Amino acid sequence: MSDARERSGPATDGRLSPEAKASLLWGVVGGLAFLVLVQGYELVGSEAITVTAKVGVTLAVAVGATLLTYAARSRLAAG
Repeated sequence: MSDARERSGPATDGRLSPEAKASLLWGVVGGLAFLVLVQGYELVGSEAITVTAKVGVTLAVAVGATLLTYAARSRLAAG
């Protein structure tokens, strides 16, 4: 019975697939890496960056990294 459910497609019990979970984690890593770069820029440079700009760009980087890794995973695995 469990074999039939595994072959039928994605889980319908509300859990994330391993591919989606990995992509979300890469999005978090991308967002945190961007924040580290911004912190280094502020420490070395003399300009401060507003919190709203940090949050906005960090969210954009995290979403972009998530979508790119999800899309690239299937292409790279097939290659």
